[in-house]
Amino acid sequence: MPIAHRSIRPGDQTNPDSFGSMPNQEGFIQMREAFQACGGLAHGHMLDRVFELQGRADRVAPLILSGQLLAFDWRRMRWIPLFQLDGRKLALSGPVLQEALARLKTWCTPWQAAAWFADCNAGLDGARPMEMMKSDPSSVLDAARSDGSVDTPYQPVPLHAARRVGRTVHAAAP
Repeated sequence: MPIAHRSIRPGDQTNPDSFGSMPNQEGFIQMREAFQACGGLAHGHMLDRVFELQGRADRVAPLILSGQLLAFDWRRMRWIPLFQLDGRKLALSGPVLQEALARLKTWCTPWQAAAWFADCNAGLDGARPMEMMKSDPSSVLDAARSDGSVDTPYQPVPLHAARRVGRTVHAAAP
């Protein structure tokens, strides 16, 4: 069954088709399933351990605080969507991701930002930002700018207008 959600904006009401604007069990399960398409989620302390085993000086907390890495809290655990890290070396994605994170930070919580990346986005023709980061990062940045703009009306992808292509849900053609 495809997971199609609408993106979350300030003031949106939680409904059965969203991850919820606040952390909740159903939203976490849906988010975990959505992120599986791009590497899944990891606990912050587990990622710290992997960095340590690789001999890296990086630690998760400073990367989050500096805006280089998105993480959200759920049940006393810090969760990191792995789409942000490239390959087996777990290298941080480039400056476009960091700029998108900075833009999202101006209008949403870390939970909402994670949901935004996992969610179908009308500005990306119904594709999920996390899936577009490698192939078209500038479009993801444009969508983050647009979705956070007061001047640009937000256009969610309705569930009935979405179609499934492989593991990606796209907006159906008009």
